[in-house]
Amino acid sequence: MVKLKSHHNYVVFFLTLSCNLNCSYCINLHNGGSRYKQAKRKQFTYKEWIEAANKLQLRDDLPITLQGGEPTLLKGFDIFTREVKSEIKMDLLTNMMFDVNWFIKNIPVSRFNREAPYAPIRVSYHPGQNKIEDLIYKTKKMEDAGFRVGIFGIELPDENLNKDVFKAQELCLKEGIDFRLKEFLGEYNGKIYGTFKYPGSVMGKLKYCKCKTTELLVDPNGYIFKCHSDLYNGRTPYANILDKDFSGKDADEALGNAGITINKNTVPGETRSPFVTSGIRVGSAALTSRGMKEKEFELIANKIADVLDDINNTELQAKIKEELKELAQNFVIIINQHIRS
Repeated sequence: MVKLKSHHNYVVFFLTLSCNLNCSYCINLHNGGSRYKQAKRKQFTYKEWIEAANKLQLRDDLPITLQGGEPTLLKGFDIFTREVKSEIKMDLLTNMMFDVNWFIKNIPVSRFNREAPYAPIRVSYHPGQNKIEDLIYKTKKMEDAGFRVGIFGIELPDENLNKDVFKAQELCLKEGIDFRLKEFLGEYNGKIYGTFKYPGSVMGKLKYCKCKTTELLVDPNGYIFKCHSDLYNGRTPYANILDKDFSGKDADEALGNAGITINKNTVPGETRSPFVTSGIRVGSAALTSRGMKEKEFELIANKIADVLDDINNTELQAKIKEELKELAQNFVIIINQHIRS
């Protein structure tokens, strides 16, 4: 179970970086940077997201905010919203390009009905990408079904696009729909826009700053970042949401019983003693010196995973130890000996 601290005020699941729009100003994939590379990696399935959400112990006023990309593109998105434990509340940031009838039929209203100064379902209007008339129609239909929905537009650095945003706001207000404006944050045509405490962090020019994070951000691969700067710039995450609860010391002992020698090791943001640790370090020199190659490394990596997935299974550890002994016999170390005459 993961219990957040009192100062945390924002929990985000980036369910996917995939999107069905193609905005030139998108901060997620601009410059083909680190987030573009993340989008090409193997991403969590809805089952893994359910497992991740169920590990969290959240305050009543702290929802999981689902975003992306377009979060509703996650295969099994509807199952995810239904099967997460009932006490978890959610917010949704979406472009609303989904089938509204499908959404109303398959997504539980109770998941998105918390009381807050803003709507739990927040729709982003993108001029030239999604039509405001379509968003107004879908918003009204969802509100009739019991959902709380608001539309947001971004004050863009392009004056022509901004005209469409202000026109959309006027249409929504006439229809009694909550439409709010947000400041554009990021780079556009080589210039940084937005208000930042550390402006250099956006483009990777600022490597370090003193800050106390209030956020828990989980990327599509399950890796946890302390702030958006670390996430967008591809810095080292400090954990994975599905990390096991055992320590590096526990892993060291279990793998040792299976004939695999590793070292317990501290990790970024370490919370355990250096004599216990939360990570391990795996060396390769002892294997490459025996002549092992990719095939053997893959086999051994799978054996490590097998042990750690069932860390208290001593019978499995003994079985793997015998299997690895047999493997090692095919890669005998020959020591040069100098014989004196």
